[in-house]
Formats: sequence, C-alpha cells, structure tokens
Amino acid sequence: NMNIEVANDKLAAQLGLTTEEAKKAGDVAGEVYGNNFGESIDEVNGAIKAVGDNLADVGTVSKKELQSMTEDALGLAKTFDVDVNRSTGAAAALIKNGLARNSTEAFDIITAGMQNGVNKSDDFTETLTEYAPQFKKLGFDGRYALDLLSAGLQAGARDTDVIADAFKEFSLRAIDGSKLTSD
Repeated sequence: NMNIEVANDKLAAQLGLTTEEAKKAGDVAGEVYGNNFGESIDEVNGAIKAVGDNLADVGTVSKKELQSMTEDALGLAKTFDVDVNRSTGAAAALIKNGLARNSTEAFDIITAGMQNGVNKSDDFTETLTEYAPQFKKLGFDGRYALDLLSAGLQAGARDTDVIADAFKEFSLRAIDGSKLTSD
C-alpha cells in the first residue's frame, strides 16, 4: 500500500531511524493497526512518534515493547480522549522519577486515574508530568500519588494541579529549616 509506505517513510524521517529501525517501526505500526488500534496508519505512526519522543528509543526498544507502549497510548486516547503526547509524557515522567517501574505500570496508573475521575479538570496528565519530581522527593510511588490526588478532589479541591502544588509547597517548607517551618 502506497499510503502506508509514505506514512512509514515520514515516521522514519521524523525519528531519524535507520532502514532497519524503520522496518521495525513499520512492522509494529502494521501489527498495532491490525489489532484495531488507531483509525489510520497515520494515527498509529503518530502514537509511535509520541512513544519515540517521550518514552523510548524506537531504534533500540524491542518490537514487543514498542507495540505494547503504542497500544497502551492509543487505548488511553480512544477510551478517555487523552492526547497521546500528553499520556506518553506523563508515563515517561512516572518512570523517570521512579513512580512506576515500566510503561505498563505507568499506563495502568494513568488509566486508574481516568477511571476514578481524577481528570475531572482535564489536567491529570499535565499534573503527573509537572509534579512527578515532587512526588519522588516526598517518597511517593505512583499509586500513592494517585490516591492523594483522588482524595484531594473528593475533599473538594478544584483540580489536581492545586493538590500537587500543595505537596510541592509542603516539601519546600519541610526542608527549608526556617523558623516558620519549625513553628
């Protein structure tokens, strides 16, 4: 198919893939699309690009891992109308900061948040991306951070950003050693 070839050439150029790496990405795109993820090869390749930009080196990651990450991102996008760049960015932040062990766990945390209404102000993935380093400093794992965000919303907080920012301010105060803090 000419369209698939054009789409795969574009993806290879966007990610700077070698011929061999491009073949792997093309094979994965075909598998993912064949598994009914994505409305088109272009959409699937967009998700592979988001994975490559945020989560993994498409050149070195295994075919199986690349397929799993791409399907997770597309599944989230379809089920919860979440932008794949936002979700892969949030997943990457969770992994990089030790809040999730791998992409599967990261996407599970994001999915659980979506299912539990934590995205009510459409800011959940941005909150994870922005505040993962703060949660790490406080010793939280991803599940605990999710529980705190959920509890804060149930207690009446406007959105997850407000809750996460309160934890950030708390962590700054807790380590500043000032008179105000000790009082």
